[in-house]
Amino acid sequence: MAEPTNLTKQNVILLLGSFILGVIFDYLFFDKTAGISFPIFWILFQAFFYIIFRDKLIFEKNFEWFLTIPIFLLTLTFFLFSSDVFMHLNVLVIGILFIFQSILLTKNNKNPWYKVSFIGEAFIKTIESLANLLVPFKLIGNLVRSKSTKSAYGVVGKVFIGVLFSLPLIGIIIGLLSSADSIFNHWVNEIPNFLWRIDLGDWPTHLFLVCIVFFVIVMYFWALKHPLKAETVTIEIEKKKPIHIDGIITLTILSLINIVYVLFTAIQVSYLFGEAKNLLPKGVTYAQYATEGFHQLVTVTVLNIFIVIFVIYLVQKIQPVIYRIVQILLSVLTVCTSFILLSAFLKLSLYEEVYGYTYTRILVHAFMVLLSLLFIVALIKTWKNDISLLKYYGIIFLVWYITLNYINIDRIIAKQNVERYHQKKEGAFVQPPKQEYDRYGETKYIDLYYLDQLSYDIVPYLLELRKEPSLRPAIDKQLRQIKAGLTIEKENWQSFNLSRYRAIQLLKELN
Repeated sequence: MAEPTNLTKQNVILLLGSFILGVIFDYLFFDKTAGISFPIFWILFQAFFYIIFRDKLIFEKNFEWFLTIPIFLLTLTFFLFSSDVFMHLNVLVIGILFIFQSILLTKNNKNPWYKVSFIGEAFIKTIESLANLLVPFKLIGNLVRSKSTKSAYGVVGKVFIGVLFSLPLIGIIIGLLSSADSIFNHWVNEIPNFLWRIDLGDWPTHLFLVCIVFFVIVMYFWALKHPLKAETVTIEIEKKKPIHIDGIITLTILSLINIVYVLFTAIQVSYLFGEAKNLLPKGVTYAQYATEGFHQLVTVTVLNIFIVIFVIYLVQKIQPVIYRIVQILLSVLTVCTSFILLSAFLKLSLYEEVYGYTYTRILVHAFMVLLSLLFIVALIKTWKNDISLLKYYGIIFLVWYITLNYINIDRIIAKQNVERYHQKKEGAFVQPPKQEYDRYGETKYIDLYYLDQLSYDIVPYLLELRKEPSLRPAIDKQLRQIKAGLTIEKENWQSFNLSRYRAIQLLKELN
């Protein structure tokens, strides 16, 4: 059987294609901000992947082919938006999703994607690609030694050997001549200084970047095409009995937990949604009550989802009556948790009305929406045991994360804070302490410094705030800084970004 690294048409295409992609990557990204270049490079990269593995790829309506859509949508965010938070995070997410997709499409997995063991397989495959560090060298060596260049290779090899053996001899000769002639010694010593003064510019960095991309692609694609064969294990391993929790014990635990949650839910509903808010304990205002305990509620919600999953998978099902009661108790726990989640959601909303909107608070809102979706699936799983939680959780998380990218959190924060500022002037909600207003003036009700840390999508809202006479000096200073930053950035088509372009157009008339 021929060695995999022997010269074949496929191997030549792998080498040349990887090198070309490395050059394209350098051209698109070196010393440039990622913009439209990201989706362009990804399209070329995916096309190369399909060319290399075309013999293994069969289009089907399945999850692995579906992943092409969310991956491409995430690459488009580099063109549409300018949020630094998601730009850095999306590079990681896109990489992970591609690893999952490539393993599934090339049938390098033994387990379905919705099993925890698949994540281990993906990790091992990624590490396995590092074992292919010498593969590019072997392929290049075989290319040089190909029949069409055999004689040339022989001459080059002999010249290389001759140079290698002559170096020590030349070193001895130069040393003797330098000691014999001071002028010769001077010029010999000037050679390193001359070489040091040669300015190669950015070429070493360009070459390094091209080589990194080239090696990464060749090593990973080679791992997919030629997986390492694990040694066959002949030792029989005794199958362990699955761990189960007794139904009576589970029923007791859930009953006690549910009593607490039902009482807590009743109090939350009456105080937050009913007339009982007029009966608050002495010294506790409604605003204080509404904003306290938020983090604890979210923690309890996360704990509850683990309790539900734990019980679903480990409770004994051999006693139908007891298991049916457990199902009912799990449903009650899920409903109570939904009210706790809703309570936390409202508490955070009230907190935002008083203290403003930030990335963290919006993301927590989004996280609570995610938790509610996970609980719905868990409730379905409670009564329909044949569905896979991990499968639906994976899909839900993927859709949730892409939605998070496309709702434009920066724009939401700016819009809500501007609306909050106008409502403040009309006294529409609880005001901050008077001493804080006296200290910070008008800007106490809108954190301009925080807005300055967001993306270019906030520019329209800053221009709206500019109409306020009391804020105009601070806003003008902020807008001039943004405009200066936009001007400093290098103009190149690779970095074209829609969010940045809109900001430039809006700030053209600003002096």
